Amino acid sequence: EPYRKTTLTVLSPSNDDNLEYVFKIAPSGTTFTPTKSVELTGTAPEYIFDGTGWWTIELQEATKRNKKTQRSTKQHVMCKYMRREVRALNAHDREKFFGAMEVTMNTDTDTGMDLYGTNYKSVEDFARLHNELSGHRTCDHMHGGLGFLPQHAAMTADFEKSLQSVDPSVSMVYWNYTIEGHHMSTTTGHVNAWYDSIVFNESWFGPIGSDSDHPEVAVGRFAYHPIAFARNFSRNTLTNAYGLMRAPWNQNNNPYLTRHDKSYGFSLQTSIVPTCDDFFTQMQQKVWSGFGASAQYAPHGSLHIMIGGVWGADYKSFLVDKWDYPYIQAQPLSTLTLARIWRKHWMNCPTHCSADTPAANCTCTCTHLDTIIEEGHHEEHKMIVNMYPSVAKSPDFLTASDGTDMTLTMLRLFCNDISGMAPQIGDFMESASPSDPLFWPTHPTLDRMWQWRMINGMDDMSWSTSTCWGHNEDDVTVWHAGFEGGSTETRYTNADLMVLFDPTNSSIPYVYDNFE
Repeated sequence: EPYRKTTLTVLSPSNDDNLEYVFKIAPSGTTFTPTKSVELTGTAPEYIFDGTGWWTIELQEATKRNKKTQRSTKQHVMCKYMRREVRALNAHDREKFFGAMEVTMNTDTDTGMDLYGTNYKSVEDFARLHNELSGHRTCDHMHGGLGFLPQHAAMTADFEKSLQSVDPSVSMVYWNYTIEGHHMSTTTGHVNAWYDSIVFNESWFGPIGSDSDHPEVAVGRFAYHPIAFARNFSRNTLTNAYGLMRAPWNQNNNPYLTRHDKSYGFSLQTSIVPTCDDFFTQMQQKVWSGFGASAQYAPHGSLHIMIGGVWGADYKSFLVDKWDYPYIQAQPLSTLTLARIWRKHWMNCPTHCSADTPAANCTCTCTHLDTIIEEGHHEEHKMIVNMYPSVAKSPDFLTASDGTDMTLTMLRLFCNDISGMAPQIGDFMESASPSDPLFWPTHPTLDRMWQWRMINGMDDMSWSTSTCWGHNEDDVTVWHAGFEGGSTETRYTNADLMVLFDPTNSSIPYVYDNFE
């Protein structure tokens, strides 16, 4: 591994005191060229490799007096960063990782480049870019298609380079959250056991709260981390109505990093926790168009709900307590997203609200709700089915326990047309999600799963066609050669990224510690 002490060992050295051992080390295709080749003497010298890629190591056994070589051997070795599960780091390495991450969270790009070099980029800049790609009105250019895995692999590699500009010995970590799922299923069987993880420790990534009035992360190293305002940038930046760098549909006015352990008033159910079974099922897929599309859902998607959460719109109290609506039918509403109906232009959001405007007065609303209501029950039902087809499949979805027709009530609920319904979304559950430090160890987990599948082979690597730019094989992405030492003027297509992050490609600068 680069920037870590490596011990080079002579196996079974001679007992002849007249002989010595010399290691000659030279780069032979490193990502960047070290200052010079070196020679080390001894049977177990230490060396710090300062570049990923191929190196040549020659070992000579020679006489001390005249340096005459008795025996020699030469090998090519590979130097790569190791991505480890966050719990597998020792305390020293974990603190170095978090220390570098804190720098990227708290130091803007221009300042960071002055201090750490041109590979530096702040988390704020990553969040801005992800927000613009994922928060676009036409479609989500980062999610929902085959561009998801290669683009997030590129983004993670770019962030890893930024961390390494701060501390070159640091590599990205991954969070194997199936460990939490296993712990939950073998202890209480309740989702609260999932939140007991050390990952949410104050000195790690910080806790997830349950206070709707104060959803900000208030303790730990990332406590009160500020969310960027549009005025922090020299050009137009996608924001919510409060000018905070969040999705346009997310009128969360809290200026700090926010998380919540409930969604629309519902405690999250164990059924949505990603498990080993979800990963096993995913890894049986040998067709890229299926594997690449589904990787973002069962093995991953619900994490954003479980960590981000939604408050300010308590569907549970409104439906279950007030209307005696069956809880089992209401529970799936905890996974709803405003983005879907906003992108279909059925809902519009305010473009500006002053900082002191209550969230209840700065809410996205359905554009032609009055007209739809006037047209009657058929149009109301049609609207709901189009809004959320998955939850509307149930034949009893629009019927209360006493038989009351809930069609109009549900439509008004989804359109925020009921008093007190002003949904605000935690940062991990929306398009500027890189603002939350937990974003970063999550996606390497999927990259690791993808690497396992690629190492074991795919039967079909063909791409399906998408109408959304960013999800076709030949779409030119925003990701460029900067994260692998090349020209930043070269922008990669998804096809390029597939080659770059294929684990059988020796130029990839990292490996994972295991595939357990």
